Amino acid sequence: MTCIKFHSLGHSLAAGCANGDILIWDLDTKNIVRKLKAHKAGVTCIDWFKDTKYMISSCRNGQVYLWDVVSQQAQLVFEESGKVLVAARFHPHDKNTCLVIPMNSSPLIIKNGISKEIIRVFDAEFSDASFMNDGAMLVYGDSSGKLLLLDIENDKLICEAENFASPIYQIVVKQKYCLFACKNRNVIVNYADRSVRMYTIDFVSGTINLIHKLQDLVDRPLWSRIAFSGDEEYILGGTNNKSIHNIYVWSKHSGTLFKMLEGPREGLIDLNFHPYRPIIASLSAYGVIFLWKGSIDENWSAYASNFQELQDNEEYEEREDEFDIVH
Repeated sequence: MTCIKFHSLGHSLAAGCANGDILIWDLDTKNIVRKLKAHKAGVTCIDWFKDTKYMISSCRNGQVYLWDVVSQQAQLVFEESGKVLVAARFHPHDKNTCLVIPMNSSPLIIKNGISKEIIRVFDAEFSDASFMNDGAMLVYGDSSGKLLLLDIENDKLICEAENFASPIYQIVVKQKYCLFACKNRNVIVNYADRSVRMYTIDFVSGTINLIHKLQDLVDRPLWSRIAFSGDEEYILGGTNNKSIHNIYVWSKHSGTLFKMLEGPREGLIDLNFHPYRPIIASLSAYGVIFLWKGSIDENWSAYASNFQELQDNEEYEEREDEFDIVH
């Protein structure tokens, strides 16, 4: 397996495979409920449209499919033979519009089968991009370390963050659907200098402000994937090492390390946080999905008021008439 993604309602988990298949698990039963086939090469990215049955997927041979998961019908929305697609992401409010990110090329906006190339603002090679919540703006990063906010409808540069002269690997915007327009929005960026930076984009002043720089100053690992928690209170970073499967969890507010989760001696290639429950899914380089969740202490006295919990095994001596059957 190559990538994973929770459904926005949290009831299922999808995974793309190296042979082009997409598997969907039911989280309650842990059974595979769908096996989707269309891609002829390895799947590189999966994205769910908000709270619906629709999914989009990209692969290594230049194809993007829009899926109706219930009927298992696939619609080819983009194809460019020989081009490796790094990702495909839904527009926040329109399932017929998506962002397609080719390797070593400028990103494309695909709407109803018609593609529009995002104009390269500077000469540096494009790295990653993500829609903002309104879908009219795009956060754009390149190999020179520039982080930009673009108005994609008018092909206009709105603002630019401070340049740290380190290539950008990944940009994550937490999609939040609210009734009122947000004055600012949080963005996390994975840099090649072994750090994860959190920014706040202020739409009123039109600025991108650095809030936290997150890193491990002792081991200084590279980060393979980063993500927000479901409630956006925490930031996750998965290490980029062939024999280490560690997940760092930082507080979004203080920027301090909250917890480090140590996994098996298998490299981590993807991770995703459940949208509502405290569950993390991580994918190893061997194609194994690990689910992380906290242990829950049961309050058995809530079921029976006279229940007594024992710390160790004890030998119980029954009374002579304790289990006699009375007719």
